[in-house]
Amino acid sequence: MAEHPDLGDHRAGAAELAPGGPGSPLYQLLFRVTEPIIDPFRRVMPRAGMIDLSPMMAIPALLVMQQLVAMLVVPA
Repeated sequence: MAEHPDLGDHRAGAAELAPGGPGSPLYQLLFRVTEPIIDPFRRVMPRAGMIDLSPMMAIPALLVMQQLVAMLVVPA
């Protein structure tokens, strides 16, 4: 699996929680689940020095999408 060069920016906590670090199956699972969501934001957002702000933009976007899906599934 090819890892992103700035992997530590937004997955530092996951690396500490996953026994075995980036090579562990849990860490790889977290990477595979979160990367398709975060990567599009990373492509359009400029970097703020060494800080990757894309997860902070992905979370509100996911919340908005959740509300939109809820409105479509359960009409008021």
